[in-house]
Amino acid sequence: MSNLPFTLPHCTDPATERLEVYSPADGRLHGSLDAIGYICDRHGAEAVSVAESANLAAYRTPMCPDGVRTCGQALVFAVSAGGAR
Repeated sequence: MSNLPFTLPHCTDPATERLEVYSPADGRLHGSLDAIGYICDRHGAEAVSVAESANLAAYRTPMCPDGVRTCGQALVFAVSAGGAR
């Protein structure tokens, strides 16, 4: 995932889950939503593990029924120099 300190596992399978990736902020482990990754069933546990090894919190959630993504795609939220979005 660009702009994050880890690489999201990927393959050509359709994504079946979203991975919400948070960095610590305001004394909370899940303080700032930094990215949404899209993963298949096979890569879910690995994706959480690599995010946590970068000191980020990761939560797996089901894909929306009409969502069409490929495993390994990501949406990274931009953050300004002051931390404001």
